[in-house]
Amino acid sequence: MDISAEPYLIGSGRLPTLPLQRYLPRLPEDSLGHWLRAHVPPGAWVLDPLGLHPQVSLEAARAGYRVLVACNHPLMAFILQVLAQAPPLAAFQAALAHLLTSRRGDQRLEVYLSALYQTPCPRCKATIPARGFLWQRGAAQPYARLLHCPHCGEQGEHTLAPEDGQLLAQIGHAALHRARALARIATEATGEARAAAEALLRFYPPRALTVLFTLLNRIEGPGVTPEHKSLLTALLISLCDRATTLWPWPETSLRPRALQTPPTFIEHNLMLELEHSPAAWTAGTTPLPLTHWPDLPPESGGICLFRGRMRALAAQPHLPPVRAVLVVITRPSPAFWSLSTLWSGWLWGEEVARPLYPLLNPRTQSWHWLAGALQNALQPAHRCADPAARLWFFGDELTPATALAGLLGPHASGWGLVGLAFDPDAPAVQSTWQARLPAPKENSENPKTVLQQAVRRTLADFGEPADYLPLYLAGLLALLRAGLLPAHLGDLTPGYAARLQAMLDEVLADTGLVTRLHARAEGESGPRWWLAETPWQGTPLADRVEKAVLSLLLNQPEVTREDLAQALRRAFPGWVTPRQALVQAILTSYAQPLEADPNRWQLRPQEQPAQRRRDLNAVTQALRRLAERLGYRVEGETPLLWVHPTSAEVSYAFYGLASAMVTRFLQAPHPTARHHVLVLPGSRAGLLAYKMQRDPRLATALQRGWHVLKFRHLHHVAGQADLSHDLWEALLDSDPPLWRETAQMSMF
Repeated sequence: MDISAEPYLIGSGRLPTLPLQRYLPRLPEDSLGHWLRAHVPPGAWVLDPLGLHPQVSLEAARAGYRVLVACNHPLMAFILQVLAQAPPLAAFQAALAHLLTSRRGDQRLEVYLSALYQTPCPRCKATIPARGFLWQRGAAQPYARLLHCPHCGEQGEHTLAPEDGQLLAQIGHAALHRARALARIATEATGEARAAAEALLRFYPPRALTVLFTLLNRIEGPGVTPEHKSLLTALLISLCDRATTLWPWPETSLRPRALQTPPTFIEHNLMLELEHSPAAWTAGTTPLPLTHWPDLPPESGGICLFRGRMRALAAQPHLPPVRAVLVVITRPSPAFWSLSTLWSGWLWGEEVARPLYPLLNPRTQSWHWLAGALQNALQPAHRCADPAARLWFFGDELTPATALAGLLGPHASGWGLVGLAFDPDAPAVQSTWQARLPAPKENSENPKTVLQQAVRRTLADFGEPADYLPLYLAGLLALLRAGLLPAHLGDLTPGYAARLQAMLDEVLADTGLVTRLHARAEGESGPRWWLAETPWQGTPLADRVEKAVLSLLLNQPEVTREDLAQALRRAFPGWVTPRQALVQAILTSYAQPLEADPNRWQLRPQEQPAQRRRDLNAVTQALRRLAERLGYRVEGETPLLWVHPTSAEVSYAFYGLASAMVTRFLQAPHPTARHHVLVLPGSRAGLLAYKMQRDPRLATALQRGWHVLKFRHLHHVAGQADLSHDLWEALLDSDPPLWRETAQMSMF
């Protein structure tokens, strides 16, 4: 089976603004569209067999494709429908105004709900809305409040006021709303499902439940038009997420990996959140045609939504010819799957939520569950697909177990892998699969031997130490090529992933094969492995990336970070995609941002080749004059040698270069020189120091008789009037290369 290394697609390099953003795969805008335009003719039918990321259908439809979506999750189906309509901000504002101006007794609903978050300003004593309240996990009340007083300007974190405690006491435990919250999801549920639903309610403070169910009661009441109800339901979905105790303080956009309240969390002011929540629903400006099966969208592009599982869709008559299948997943999130089941019940009732009951239990959401879910969708998708159809797979927040699920799911469904790309920063994988590809024949090779060969090949590809995940991916692909991965998920047990990892760990513990090292670089720290038999093999990835970045800067007067990222992903496909931290270190070493546009970079004037040739010539002349002053004889050019006049011993070998690509000298140093000196620009010293931190081999080699001498320091030493051998030796290492952290380039 031939599996090619593909460039990792980053599209525009930006992430779209979407509801429930932190739970969704971090799929860059237009990366899917880029793949479609390269592999599928415009206007063709494409299939999303999972329907769990609205961006898949929206992006494909905007690109002019007709998208068939099988979606069994009521929440995600609703989100897709609203986003396809692209309602304007004014529509949300009108619906909100109608809701909040409605009466609750003798006061407006907005006044009643806003009062739940009122707090006195600690400076001017005015009553103002708190931005939020800070809690310690398990505490009976908050320990602080966040505020920004519009009257006196006081802002920040302040201790709780007595009035805040009194307000909480009035709210109490919100028993009525808590009972209704449970009834909406699990009136008829018993046993484990009901217990799981009750446990989820603990992630909602009493004040949050009061606000949520007051709003829900009003939305379901008389006087709310269907259009307004749909828009308000959308905002309530955003509010259901912002109301939980799963938001750590200080805040972060990272998804909660476990269904657990962080040690310190923020209780948001849900009335302020209600004002801000339309932003996530109004990023799209152009409505897209959306129909419900069996009605079809126009040939110019659109979405056809099938409310059900892929298996049920595959059984429908007269399915259109599918030219591509699109699968986008992320690491299973117990928080999302459990809470989205809860929210579905709250918004649409127990009958809608009942099919999702198994998701209430986070223990069911393992790699084995994910692989099975993929097979359940992709097996019928394979049967529906055109013989020439391809499948595009994207999975982020990659772990060894989810990488295994992402490979076994399509493989066990009859798809054949033809290409793969890996982003080490996300970490994420993109893979291309082909329908009707013959499955690899099973063989009797030893899996451990296959893994050993894969590790050896992959490290040779890198030319430098690699971390665990690309080695694991390479091992998986080698097992797949050899026909050693199970073709039927029914043959697997949940312990298979652990056994596979244990086998690779055994390979990586073989000191006859590899050596374990430790990198300490910003953005690239942690364990690394390299071949035990040789310190060097080939050109390191870091040097190849440096050469590619420099070439791009030399050939283009200006380059954007996005253009640079795209070019590097084309130049380094598969699993050797360079990390952003390395690219940023190289860019900072050679280039500078434009004042008018910090996203555009250009080569510094002193880095032009002609100038660097003059610098190197000046360095050579300075070394020759120094040799004469210190009594050495000069021989050679690269390296330039200082030879003792009587013993003929080579005391120093100088290697002049304008880059930080020093490995070629470390691999083949002068055989008899006592000291080796790399002579390079000061602007390159920081990059070299960074490379030493990320590649322990460099640091080790440079500690064994090697020195680093910067151009300017050489000229400073040469200017010493009383220079002696002792002073030369003292000054040689007095200005070592140091790495200073810089703001890291972020594509997302």
